[in-house]
Amino acid sequence: MGLYDLYAKIVPVEEAKGAPVYPSTVWGATCDGTDRVSPETVLLPELAIGEWVVFEETGAYSLSIASDFNGFELPHVHGIVNGRDWW
Repeated sequence: MGLYDLYAKIVPVEEAKGAPVYPSTVWGATCDGTDRVSPETVLLPELAIGEWVVFEETGAYSLSIASDFNGFELPHVHGIVNGRDWW
């Protein structure tokens, strides 16, 4: 379990239809034992270094656990709102 227990659905940005999936755990980049992002095993296709994943429905407080530990830059946030909700 992570420090704040992230229970989001993790999906690759570019999902290959029909690609095999594997039981996976997702870890952050800090090389710290508490940097496990997924509290449980998730099914993901094979990913290359640098490929992006999306954390769906993470909620407003997800960013509050961001850290610049070990020299890593804080994440850049890009809000996405559909046109119906914008107005």
